[in-house]
Amino acid sequence: MKKILENLKKELLENFSEIISIVHYGSTCSQNAERFRNINVCVVFSEISPEIFEKLKKVVQKYVKKKVIFLILTLKHIKTSLDSFPLEFLDIKERHELIFGEDIFDSLSFDRENLRLEIERQIKSLKVRLYQILLEEKSPRKIAFVLKQTLKSVIFCMKGFLYSYRGKSLFNSSDMDVLDEFSKEGMDLTIFKDFLQKKKIDFFHFLKKIEEIGDFFDQL
Repeated sequence: MKKILENLKKELLENFSEIISIVHYGSTCSQNAERFRNINVCVVFSEISPEIFEKLKKVVQKYVKKKVIFLILTLKHIKTSLDSFPLEFLDIKERHELIFGEDIFDSLSFDRENLRLEIERQIKSLKVRLYQILLEEKSPRKIAFVLKQTLKSVIFCMKGFLYSYRGKSLFNSSDMDVLDEFSKEGMDLTIFKDFLQKKKIDFFHFLKKIEEIGDFFDQL
C-alpha cells in the first residue's frame, strides 16, 4: 500500500500544479487495517478545468485497478459543503494521513446542529429503504446483505453523535465498541450485536430498532 501511495503522489505532482493537498483517509489509516482493503485517497485542487479533468481521468483509471478509490474535491467545495456533509468530512478529519501539501481537514470544525440534521436524515432514509426491502425481497441472503450495509451506516451515525455530543472519537474503533458506547444512552442494541456475530435475528425487530434510534436522534 505504501508503494502505491508513493507512486500515486509522484504521478499526481508531476502532472498537476493545481494540487493543494493529497490525503490518505479511512479504515486503511488505522493500525488494524486489513491488507487488501481499498485505499481511499482525497485530492484537493485549487480548481478543476476541463483540461485538468481529462488528464486526471487517465491517472484515476490507472490506479482504480490498484484498489485506489478517489475523492476529488476543490477547496471551495469543502468550504461550502461542511453544513451539508459534516459526517463525511468529520470521518476524514478523524482518520487521515497527509501525503502532500496543506492539511486542510485537520483544522475543520463542525456545527453540532448540522451533524444532528445529517444523522437524522440518514437514519430516516435507511428506515424507509429497509421497509421497502423487507416487503419486496424474498431472499434471506439479499436481505442480510442490506441489513449489513444498513448497520454500517447506522454505526457511522453513532460515531458522529458520540463525537459531537459526548466528545468521544470512535472512528477507529470496532463496530462492537461503538455499539457498547452508544448503549450507554440507555438503548438495548443486542439485536445489532447478534447480527454482527452472525446469529439468527428477527428482521422486523431489526427494523424497529432502527426506528427507535431515529426517534432518539430526532429528540436531541
